[in-house]
This record gives sequence, structure tokens and C-alpha cells, in this order.
Amino acid sequence: MENNIQILNILILAIIQGATEFFPVSSSAHLILFSKISGQTDQGLVIDTFLHLGSFFAVLAYFYNDIRLMLPQFRHTDSAKNSLLIKIILATIPILIVGFFVYDFVEEYFRDPKIIAWTTIIFAIPLFYFDKKRGTKNLLNNMPLSQSLIIGLTQTLALIPGVSRSGITMTASRSLGYSRSDSARFSILLSLPTILGASTLSLNKVIGSGDFHLGLEALISCILSFITSYLAIAFLMKWLKKATFTPFVIYRILFGIILLLWL
Repeated sequence: MENNIQILNILILAIIQGATEFFPVSSSAHLILFSKISGQTDQGLVIDTFLHLGSFFAVLAYFYNDIRLMLPQFRHTDSAKNSLLIKIILATIPILIVGFFVYDFVEEYFRDPKIIAWTTIIFAIPLFYFDKKRGTKNLLNNMPLSQSLIIGLTQTLALIPGVSRSGITMTASRSLGYSRSDSARFSILLSLPTILGASTLSLNKVIGSGDFHLGLEALISCILSFITSYLAIAFLMKWLKKATFTPFVIYRILFGIILLLWL
């Protein structure tokens, strides 16, 4: 019975991870609600790491062609400056620098349920506002390096729980005039170095503590997260080709209000 409950918890966590990692909603807010309902405050660092790795592999699988095209461009000097890989690397640098200095401070003072609920609501507003602008630029060919850096700078706000990394980067891309699908595409590809870096640090921490055990639950969490993440990405990319971010905005506001009333 206990094993069945644990597997059910992992399934729910995989669904939360798969959807909230790439939808412009807050993963922190959803994890708080899950903890409140299940009474499970910590799923364990190993499970958490493999949930994120599942999402990482889902991005690699879904955007395989994009990633395959990045490397030849990167190797040729003439096209390197226009390479999507260069733009992703440049956009990742700010969060690495800022995170190094403020992560512990943010974890101590901002991981409060009410703060997370409010940031979930507040940061839905700019997404709604900028989504009204119709973008016509082609992300891969036309995005200047300066704009990829701007998106990277806004990504540092995602260090504050409740903001949503995908939400803030999609908002930034829309504010710069990029299409909804291209905004999502760049945001999801931008998650690769972030997820990989965080997962590597977590694995090193677990292995260093001597508490690393690659059990069935870790493998199940990775597989389930891969499936849910892939489906979430596929749904989002298809949705944004014909619809807006408005349902996600409404969802964020309602979800934040529920958290404020409940917690």
C-alpha cells in the first residue's frame, strides 16, 4: 500500500513537473498546493533531480531538429553570431551570475506561500498585456544578441518563487515582438542549460553525501516526467499557433487567489 501511494505521488509530481516547467504558470505554487493536499513536504533530492532530467530529455526529443541545426551553425564563424545556441548561452549567463549571489537569500526570505501566491498573480498581468502585441519576427534569423540578453536578464526574476521561468521569458519575448510560438520555443530551449546545470549540482550534492541510490522510483519519475513534459510541450506549441496566452493568465490569477484563500 505504501509503495502504491509513493508511486501515485511520483505520478502527480511528474504531471506537475511536466506541465508547470513549460507552461507559463508557477511550478512553486503548484508544488505548495500538492504539499498541502498530500502532506508530503519533500519528495527527496534524487526524485526531484530525475523529474527534472525527464523534462530535459523531453526538450531534447521534441526539439531534436532545432538542436541538430544549432551545432553546425556554431562551428562556422560566419553564422556563429546568428546561431540559436549562442543566443541561448548568452541568455543563460545572467541567471547564473545573479543566482550565485542571491539564491540563498531568496530561498530564505521569498519562499513564503503568500509571496508565491502574489507573484503568481502579479506576473500574469504583463504576460496578458504584452501578449496583445502581434509579433512577426523570425526568432532564429532575426533575434539580435542584445535581445537574447534582455530575455536572459528578465529570466533572473524567475529566481523569485511564483514568477515562473517560462512565464517571464515568454513575456519578455512577446514584449520584444516575437510570435507566441517562437516565444515559447526560445523559452523552452532556454530551459536546457538551466535544468542541466541544476540537475548536475543536485546529483553532485547527493553523491557527495553518500546517500545516492538509483532505485526504481527514480527511474519511474524520470520516465513519467519525460512523457508528461513531452505532451505538455507538444500541446503548448500546437495551442500557440492558433490561440493566445489568455487562458494561462486567467488560470494563474485564479490559482493565486485560491492559494491566498487556502493557505
